[in-house]
Amino acid sequence: MKYLIPTELDFACEDTFGDRYRILGSCDGLFCICRDFEDLFLWNPSTRKLKELPSSGINVLRDSEGIDISYGFGYTECQSDYRVVEIVRNENSNRYNVSVYSLRTNSWKRIQEYLSIIFWDHSGKFVNGKLHWSAEDRVSDGNSTWFISLFNTADETFGNVALPNPNGSFFDCEIGSSGNLCLFCYEELKTDVWVMKEYDVAES
Repeated sequence: MKYLIPTELDFACEDTFGDRYRILGSCDGLFCICRDFEDLFLWNPSTRKLKELPSSGINVLRDSEGIDISYGFGYTECQSDYRVVEIVRNENSNRYNVSVYSLRTNSWKRIQEYLSIIFWDHSGKFVNGKLHWSAEDRVSDGNSTWFISLFNTADETFGNVALPNPNGSFFDCEIGSSGNLCLFCYEELKTDVWVMKEYDVAES
């Protein structure tokens, strides 16, 4: 059995006391990193180049109550471009602002999308040209429907991936070591792991 040996990387960024950094995703050796859920960076550990992204233009207090933010980082092959997706939800009004950053143009654009769901992952998982988040749709009777929400980086549209009849009260979307989409289903005393061996084929 082979074991993966972690490698310590020297993140060359000016740090101040109390700054919190989080890896939002990686693609082709590039990392998308946020600082305090406000400043976004693209980092190439091989060349040690660090690029700070411009603001998306959505003026919100990121730490304020009722504001929830999810991100995604991926690549669109048809346009040879890296994309960052920012999804800002106001829990009080249930309104969303969705913005997409293009590395090629170094600019953001707003996507008009009506979303009525709750994203539980703060960072989307990039598989097969699409970003994936575990999501919940709460209906008026108090019940919830769980599914995987996806964003196609090529045509910049949202969609859904059905769950494989899972049991559990909470779900987490991850990427396996072979690049497959994985789903962790958490129950009180156990955790089930589902792996989609063939993308978009639930039976796989």
